[in-house]
Amino acid sequence: MKKAVGYSGIVVFAVILILFFLSYAKWFNTEFHQPAAKKEELDWQDVPNHQQVALQETLHADVAWENRAVPAVNQPSDNMHVIVVPYFEPSSSDWGLLYAEADRNPGVIKYAIINPCSGPCGKSLPVEWQQIILELRKRGILTLGYIFDTSQSVENIDYYMKAQVPTDGIFFDNEGSSNTVGRFAPYSEYVRNLGGIVYINPGFNYSHMSGYLQDGVVDVVNIYEFESSKSHYMDIDKNIHPRQVSAILGNVYSVSDMVRMVHEASAAGIGTVYVYSDSYHGLPVFFSELVREAAVTKIRLSHLAT
Repeated sequence: MKKAVGYSGIVVFAVILILFFLSYAKWFNTEFHQPAAKKEELDWQDVPNHQQVALQETLHADVAWENRAVPAVNQPSDNMHVIVVPYFEPSSSDWGLLYAEADRNPGVIKYAIINPCSGPCGKSLPVEWQQIILELRKRGILTLGYIFDTSQSVENIDYYMKAQVPTDGIFFDNEGSSNTVGRFAPYSEYVRNLGGIVYINPGFNYSHMSGYLQDGVVDVVNIYEFESSKSHYMDIDKNIHPRQVSAILGNVYSVSDMVRMVHEASAAGIGTVYVYSDSYHGLPVFFSELVREAAVTKIRLSHLAT
């Protein structure tokens, strides 16, 4: 009997030992061999909140950079381009419409102005504006930081072009409304040295505009900014290529009038256009039609000197 009891005890002990090892193995597998997604979730919970925010921002920037788009090449070189004047907040739903039309008509929207508050404000370009720049860049749209001519300075240029996500150039509003090319030239050179585009907006085709272009001080001139009723004033020097000039035309409230403005700009030898209603604080209701019309409108090249 003692032998039988001893044998039974050994069997019981062995069973207990086996159950213990099975339980341990299950715990070990759960703790150290979790599915990747579950393990990442648990690890993320251990990261302090401020570090989570920083990491998320870094990831967003990395993804945006990896998915960046080069300027589209499927837009015919002799068709109109669009410059957008989006003086609305980063939270505006109009950005979604702009992105959607850029996706549907790649290469048509060439430029977009970045204007936080009628120029730079604060010590650095806000993160939400840098995110806008990333979204535009993914669609091959060149961004221009807004600076009024009386606020021209190296510091204000750096505000845009030395941001973590910089603009592609500067839109110097009102520059050229008088012939101040000598004062302006150093700022133009500074932007160029940063690899940027120099875009000015005198708002009218003043006689000295050809000098800005022919001397190589600027890349593009917005040669007209006025209401559509004055569009007959548009007349371009035969030595200026359409890609060097743009027109921004307002007080347009119908699709038919918008189409007429695009065609008049094209006929005048202008290669880039924006047509709006009464404000830059929202896209015009015909914005989609504007982009599509520009996409199929040829620019006039016959006026160029041979």
